[in-house]
Formats: sequence, structure tokens, C-alpha cells
Amino acid sequence: MTSRKLTNLKTSREKVLMTFAVIAILIGSALFFYGEWTVSIGWFGVVHYLLRAVGAAFIGTGVLIIGIWFTIGKVAEFRGKESDARRQIALDAGRQGLTVLLNVLIYGGLFILVMGGLAALDSAGIASVIVVLILWAVCIAGFVAYRRYRKKHKASYAVIGNIGVALVLLLLGAGMFFFGCRDSMSAAQDLRDGPVEADAFLVDARLNNPNWRYRFIVQPNHVLTFYTPDEERIVLEVLDANVDDVKVINDMGNYVHLTYYPHTQIFCDAQLWSEGRQAMGADLMARLDETYDLEIEAPNA
Repeated sequence: MTSRKLTNLKTSREKVLMTFAVIAILIGSALFFYGEWTVSIGWFGVVHYLLRAVGAAFIGTGVLIIGIWFTIGKVAEFRGKESDARRQIALDAGRQGLTVLLNVLIYGGLFILVMGGLAALDSAGIASVIVVLILWAVCIAGFVAYRRYRKKHKASYAVIGNIGVALVLLLLGAGMFFFGCRDSMSAAQDLRDGPVEADAFLVDARLNNPNWRYRFIVQPNHVLTFYTPDEERIVLEVLDANVDDVKVINDMGNYVHLTYYPHTQIFCDAQLWSEGRQAMGADLMARLDETYDLEIEAPNA
């Protein structure tokens, strides 16, 4: 099957469509990166959240257009062939799909067995260790045997590869467009309604530190979890670059009058909540301690 490349645009309408898709991806990328690498607190944080969401929607639109164009082209190529050729392509697609499924089952199964054996070594006796070692030897032998089989019986993935590319483009584009639109609506609602206030206790603070390969796309961020006296759970996200603005919460004993945007989960401000220890109550604090392993000072400390 001949590949449908961007250089094979046949009509001016296709050229305009592809140009629009590329421009949408470029503009969306600029908005996304600007929103991701700027302030994440207060009103400006919501605006930048909105820009990031609009950027994701733009990128999704561009990718979706390219995916639809690619898919339509492949379908047209398939329908333009003789019935025998179409039947052969369908058989090749089925055969290649089964080969891919077999690869996933074998490689995935071997990986699960190896990791399961590794987990079993944590509290294993001598007999269990011997069984795990035998299992690993069998897994290695199976991996080597299957690799040798695949080298002797090489498989082409041309048909299933085109189907996979089309599905990836369509799903990626639709997903980014959906989540971008959803987050844009959340940001717009917060900008319209403004921030809300709550008396809350900080129970957990975790750092999401992306792998170095993704650090240029997504910044590290801190996820802050609060609970109110009526057991409402509030989760806010603060970029690592802005975390100094929320460290003051620790100086307040984690009991704070919290101001935040609820739909975008953006922190605004925190003031001391002097009655917090009494308002939260001993029973609720005990349950939170069981869940989050809190270090709670005694009331007379």
C-alpha cells in the first residue's frame, strides 16, 4: 500500500486544511508551554491555566484534523483496489494483528512473571528463592526462544501499522481536544465566580516530579490535600517554582483560612486559623492520622 504523506496533498482544499492543522498545533504548543511555565497561584494562575487548556484544545484540533485526513486517505486507497486485493489486505491485517497480540501476551506475560518473582523475594524462604530462580531461568529461556523464532519468521506490520497510526492520531487528537475544552470551561467558571474560602487543615503535601524526559513539557508540582471540619476534601496544585508562597502554611501549624479557586484547584492565599485545632475535633483528627500518618502535637504542647 502506498503511504499517504503530507507531501501528497492533491487539492488546494487539502493544503489549506493541513496548513490550518499545523498552525493550530504551533499556536496550541505556544499557549500550552506559556501556561505551564508561568505563575500557578491566584488570578494569574487561573488565566495561565486557561491558556494551557486552550493550547491543548488547539493541539488536539490540529492532530485530529491530520488523523481524519490520514484515515480518509487510507480508506480511499483500500476502496480503490480490486476485490482480491482488498481481501488480501484484510487477511494481512488480521494476521498482523494476531502477531502483535501474541507479542504483547508473551513479552507482557514474561515481564509479569519476572516482576512477580522479584516481589516474592521480599519475604521468601530458601525453597521460594529456588522456585523464583527456576522461574526466572524459564522466563529467560522463553524470551530467547521466542526472539529466535521471530527472527526466523519475520513479520511485516505495514497494514496494521497504518491502522495503528490512524487510531493514535484520532484518539490523541480527540482526547486533547476534549480535556482542553473541559479545562477551559473550568477556568472560565472560576474567572467568572471568583475564589472561595474555607477553614481547613493541611493533611498531605506530595511532589509530582516528572521523569527528566518530560521535564521540558510538564513542571514539577506540589499536590496539597486539605480537610475541612465537615470532612470536605480540598486538593490544590502548586508548581514547584511557586511553592515558596505556600510554605507559610507550615508556620501556621497547618490550620488555615484557605482561599482558592475550586474548579481549577489553584491556591490563592492562606491565613492563620487560630481555632482550627478545636474546630477540627479529636475524632476527625484521629481518623485523618490513621489515613495520612500525621504528626499532630498534643493540645497542651
